[in-house]
Amino acid sequence: VGAVITKLQDAFVHYADSLADSELGTLDVDLRLIQESLKEDIGR
Repeated sequence: VGAVITKLQDAFVHYADSLADSELGTLDVDLRLIQESLKEDIGR
């Protein structure tokens, strides 16, 4: 039972890490879009 719980815990940690990585990937794109929008607003 302990080994199964450990494997489940490892699987959930791996899943959570992959979610965090995918969110960080889109964060970079979001920040670039915000930066471009701010540049356009300041340029007006």
